[in-house]
Amino acid sequence: MDIEATKQVREGKPTQSHKGRSSQTAGKRIREQVRATAGFEAQTAILRPSSPPAKEPEKPVTWSDTLRRNFHRIDKNGNGFLSKAEINQALSDPAFTGADAAAVATLHKLVSSLQKLSNDEFGPENDGLTLSDLEAYEKGKGDQVAVESFYSTADAKIKGTKRELFPNGVPNLATLKQGPIGDCYFLAALGSFISRDPTALVRMIKENKQDGKVVSYTVNFPGKLGSVTISPPTDGEIARYSYAGSDGLWLVVMEKAYAVARSRVQEPDIQKEVGEGGQLATGLKAFTDAKIDHDFLILTRKSTTVRKLDAAFGRGSGKEKRRLVTAAIMSANDYGLPKGHAYSVIGWDGTLLTIRNPWGRNPRPSKDKPKLNGVPGQDPYTTGVFQMTLDEFYKVFAEIAYEE
Repeated sequence: MDIEATKQVREGKPTQSHKGRSSQTAGKRIREQVRATAGFEAQTAILRPSSPPAKEPEKPVTWSDTLRRNFHRIDKNGNGFLSKAEINQALSDPAFTGADAAAVATLHKLVSSLQKLSNDEFGPENDGLTLSDLEAYEKGKGDQVAVESFYSTADAKIKGTKRELFPNGVPNLATLKQGPIGDCYFLAALGSFISRDPTALVRMIKENKQDGKVVSYTVNFPGKLGSVTISPPTDGEIARYSYAGSDGLWLVVMEKAYAVARSRVQEPDIQKEVGEGGQLATGLKAFTDAKIDHDFLILTRKSTTVRKLDAAFGRGSGKEKRRLVTAAIMSANDYGLPKGHAYSVIGWDGTLLTIRNPWGRNPRPSKDKPKLNGVPGQDPYTTGVFQMTLDEFYKVFAEIAYEE
């Protein structure tokens, strides 16, 4: 039987043949073959293993899961209580890596609120975390959204940070982003320092190597802080400190070195040493041995500020060296800029001041509020860089400090 005949039989059509009986016999045989084939396919389908059921997506590992797994590693004396000292030691311990380090950094940041979740101590709660506090958190107490968000961000910072000091040769000011520590006064000064001369920061930091591996960093502060040598930042410190991401370790190194310089211990509690805020002059003194001139704008004539800005940004005889300048906002303002916060002043052209928020961004105001003016081609809300006239500056800012 040819192919056409086979097709006709499958379709239930009579076949053409020179011999009728032979044709009928052949047709019968083909129909039997078709039925046999269909039966075999059906049996095969029954015997064929079915596809495995789709796996349910794995539950993300939470901060409390990770901390519980590491509780006894952190609890060095085994008393069931994670003291501030033990938490700080874990943050500085290079043995804690990845998600484990992110969990420690989260605890380091939020322990003051987490320790209040269970009333398991006589009198005021001690500075630290108990298993009862952790269990209370797992039962729904506390701000779980904030805790898990911080933990996720900390983990992402660890994964996203390049472990070279200056992978791009020099620091990029745009990558300087303040972390969860209140040291804006220091970072504003650092931002001004980098904007003046990025290579100056490269000269400030020395890598100390053994067998080709970096074992420490020495930071030579120009001011009274002097020379400080620190161990390489741990994953926990990377998660806890400020963030330069793919631009390298320089920002974490500077922040850690500043905390060590202030405390003179190798495992400083950075929150205690530098993270509770500070004066504009304090931050600037880390980067210069010159005197600092500090003005409250409400008591300062605009003509005086113009004269000092001209001097700071070399708008006089042309012989002046550019000086470091920072400023602070102390109260709420129409632009929605953060108050109680320090900013880098990185430019002055005689009409406009160019200012940078060390957050590396600015909050967007409500629709009925005035918008910030950015540097041409840049979004002031995503870069943190904006421009103001002197009149606008006086309406928003309260203080300004200059390197003399």
